[in-house]
Amino acid sequence: MQKVKKKAKKLAEDTSKVNKEIRYGKDKFNFTNGDSYEGEYIVINNEEIYRHGYGVYKTSDLDEYRALWDYDCIASDAHIIYSNSAEYKGEFNNEGAMNGKGVYIFPDGSSLNATWKDNLPIADFIYKDPLGYNWQGNESLDKEMVVFTPENYVCREDYN
Repeated sequence: MQKVKKKAKKLAEDTSKVNKEIRYGKDKFNFTNGDSYEGEYIVINNEEIYRHGYGVYKTSDLDEYRALWDYDCIASDAHIIYSNSAEYKGEFNNEGAMNGKGVYIFPDGSSLNATWKDNLPIADFIYKDPLGYNWQGNESLDKEMVVFTPENYVCREDYN
């Protein structure tokens, strides 16, 4: 008899999940801390609302996160424009840290293309200086620094 009750309870729980009222929309939201979100969202049972789909989240510090969202988490590559004009384009983890392939663009136009982990570049370094020259990065043995060498000693890549 206990097994039957447990199965009936589990079936009722599963059915309640299936019967959730889900509504999608697109709008702008302003938060009490000064942040805002403009884009797609999802409402479940008129109780829970999440960023869901493409949207732009702006912090009160004027950092801007352009991304595809999945229940309030960045779901794919994102483009962040920081208030100091630096940018990051690439992959993130669920905590919002740079994780995977991405490029950090400095305010002077130089950039660091790398594989990232927890907001730190860890491999596959290519630094492009403000003049457009690429420098290949090699990890040092102590992993505290990166040594860069030019990709082409004679002339710029695009003149070959």
